[in-house]
Amino acid sequence: MDSIETSKRSLPSTIENKRFIISLTIPLIILIIIWLIKIYEVSFGVSFYYLGIYPRSLHGLIGILTAPLIHGNFNHIYFNSIYWLIIGTAFFYFFPERAYRYFIVAYFLPGILVWLFARPAFHIGLSGVIYALVSFLFFVNLLNKDFRMMSVSLIIIFLFSGMIAGIFPKDIHISWESHLAGVLTGIGLAINEALRTRKKQDLTDTYSTTYFDSLNQFENKGTYPDIQYFYSKEENTKKA
Repeated sequence: MDSIETSKRSLPSTIENKRFIISLTIPLIILIIIWLIKIYEVSFGVSFYYLGIYPRSLHGLIGILTAPLIHGNFNHIYFNSIYWLIIGTAFFYFFPERAYRYFIVAYFLPGILVWLFARPAFHIGLSGVIYALVSFLFFVNLLNKDFRMMSVSLIIIFLFSGMIAGIFPKDIHISWESHLAGVLTGIGLAINEALRTRKKQDLTDTYSTTYFDSLNQFENKGTYPDIQYFYSKEENTKKA
């Protein structure tokens, strides 16, 4: 009995551990890729800055795919790595059902916006994706009015409040356009998630209301509405 009870108690923690490991997979894979690229650049004395996004140019289109994987220096990649590992893991952990679809949007849409609207320069780095996920995690809990998850938003404010300044043009060497595009992308994803949640809740409420109305009608009249019996009155009399 003791072993059974122990296994039951350990089951939730085991599931949570697996969920955490799965949530860590994509962030770690991307982290390894960007560090391998930077190590290659340093080892062979090359730079892949030309694989960044160069707005409104054909050769700059490739950057929509490759720019998040390219970083200027070790300071740049170091801070992005920390932010990415924390935010990326939290994103995949709290939204496992749609995280992969949302991640694809968060990866590509900021780059598309940068290519369309940013100033002519090579824009590189994972910052746009990070800003998109930070923005999503912050706004989705506010829009859903999920007070249990509001602590996540408060933690984000505490840890990443310094990132707010990054959406304003203060340094020509910083792609504030990528940051702003990421924030807008995150807000769009948060609105979409909030609408999905609200629609799901409305369907649940409608089903619950219909169900309990049926129960009330049964209690009052002794019959369920819209139920057809598959035998005739004669058959019913014989069985009685």
